[in-house]
Amino acid sequence: MAAIINNYNMEHERVILYLNEVEKQRKEIEQKNYLLEKNNEELKEAKQKTEQLNLKLREISVTDSLTGAYNRRYLLKCLNSLRK
Repeated sequence: MAAIINNYNMEHERVILYLNEVEKQRKEIEQKNYLLEKNNEELKEAKQKTEQLNLKLREISVTDSLTGAYNRRYLLKCLNSLRK
């Protein structure tokens, strides 16, 4: 009977150790998921900012900085598109 109790206690201890390890891994995964979500959000914001800056850059590339009027590059592009 003592051997059965001893085996039970040893098995119980192994289960507790296993559960502790599983809980530790769960917490690590949870932390990594949080960091991943945070990084994804930062990437989305950076992508949005990049897209806005690209639009501004396109606008700047086809307009005169002093007058705001369209420049030669824009006019040539328009003429080329009309020819097609």
